[in-house]
Amino acid sequence: MLTIEQQAGDDGRLFGSVTNQDIADAIKAARGITIDKRKVHLEDPIKNVGTHMVEVEVADGVTASVKTMVVELT
Repeated sequence: MLTIEQQAGDDGRLFGSVTNQDIADAIKAARGITIDKRKVHLEDPIKNVGTHMVEVEVADGVTASVKTMVVELT
């Protein structure tokens, strides 16, 4: 599971969003694995705190579901 901290308002909406690049960077920081941001499949950028399942292509034709928790920056 990845945890990404972002600034958010009281209603849980992020100031900005979590993008493919943010997720690729979080994978690199957490596991030391470099993933091209184009291999991270998000339909839309994540705009709310919470748990999100993100599809990541780890090899040609091989995908993994990565549980991603977006939490408010403290």
